[in-house]
Amino acid sequence: MKTLSLLIKPASGLCNMRCDYCFYRAEVANLSNAVQTHGSSSIDDATGSQTYTNELFHPFEQQIMSSEMIELLIRKACENTSESLQIVFQGGEPAVAGLDFFQKFTDMMEKTRRRRLRVSYAFQTNGLLLDEKWAELFLKYHFLIGLSFDGTDSLHDRWRTDTAGKGTASRVLSSWRLLQEKHIDVNLLCVVTRQMAAKPEKSLPISEKYGSGVSAIHPLYRIRQAKTKPENKYLPDA
Repeated sequence: MKTLSLLIKPASGLCNMRCDYCFYRAEVANLSNAVQTHGSSSIDDATGSQTYTNELFHPFEQQIMSSEMIELLIRKACENTSESLQIVFQGGEPAVAGLDFFQKFTDMMEKTRRRRLRVSYAFQTNGLLLDEKWAELFLKYHFLIGLSFDGTDSLHDRWRTDTAGKGTASRVLSSWRLLQEKHIDVNLLCVVTRQMAAKPEKSLPISEKYGSGVSAIHPLYRIRQAKTKPENKYLPDA
């Protein structure tokens, strides 16, 4: 085929944040409940990973895409794509896989792809783990970054906390400034909650407030039951 787009979750659902509206929270809760029944666990604040004492659960290393899988994925993608290959990294939080993972991935891609095959990268992140070394990688391979930030410091901190329950707005904006300073292409990703929609003049457009050329707005829906109409959680109260 001429073009191919791949959505890759290199760290499965692992995340170093505990956003209130995240659809992975139920999975984390299920694991926690099972651990209480069958064993014990501890959480790494940096990666969001849980270490379990029971063999029912995979350790952190087994939740990260293996080198063998990277090699197979890249080889198959390059063999079956003739012109353009787009790689999108998502999570959970993809940065939890570690910088070495992405250095290995991009190095292997350069060694494998044919010169005429164009490869582009996108990376959706909460920004907490980004630093100068991450920025160097993004710049070298022209990554497009989607950085999650919910409009204002107070709204963001209300919904998007770390594993200790602390707000993350200041840390996310620090990563935002780093990406801007390094001239890395970055979009702001904003989940529109009911509280935000009630006062849009204060929180939108976030692209103007923080100097972004583009912002992606994601309305938040909550499904009550599978056969009922979805509740539009982002709309303000009447």
